[in-house]
Amino acid sequence: MTTLIAIQNENWCVMAADSQSTAYNKIADCSPVGKINRNGNYLIAAAGAVRGANLLAFGFTPPRPSTTNLDLFMTRKFIPAMRKTFVDNGYDIKADGQEASFSNELLVAVRGQIYFIDEIYGWERCGTKVYTSGSGGDFALGAADALGARDCNDYEEAITIVEKAVKIATQWDAFSGGLIQVAVQNHKGESMITHITD
Repeated sequence: MTTLIAIQNENWCVMAADSQSTAYNKIADCSPVGKINRNGNYLIAAAGAVRGANLLAFGFTPPRPSTTNLDLFMTRKFIPAMRKTFVDNGYDIKADGQEASFSNELLVAVRGQIYFIDEIYGWERCGTKVYTSGSGGDFALGAADALGARDCNDYEEAITIVEKAVKIATQWDAFSGGLIQVAVQNHKGESMITHITD
């Protein structure tokens, strides 16, 4: 269970996540690794099963991003490579007559562009500029909207908004908590990740 939130701008994107891991009626601090990881030219934030997050952070060699059509690239290159990693490691699920699936929702940033990838390997980009996922995602979305996320054009202001949104979500979602991780990526693909303690 998780709170993920991201704000999209034409020149950058900002992501934030909580650091609580919840399973078997226990909670743990997963901040040493975090829910947002840098893998090559990508920032990958995962809600859902820890195994998928582990594979994407440490078992996946993503293809070099396209410099032209990112939508086409994500459809034809990135997602098939990601699925191959899942299949090769026994994580992909496919029953007869059913579409392939996995147990995560992802926010993937490439060259400053966010892609929401669902559990059946579909991707979306959203016109409202705000993305969320996880059990605390709805709380974070409401908080971010109230804080002006859709009208935000300054990445430092966006950092403040996503940080506050995750803090608010952790007050209401029993499955989110701990430190807050924040990541920024610009349109050149330059990335930074940090933890905020309070």
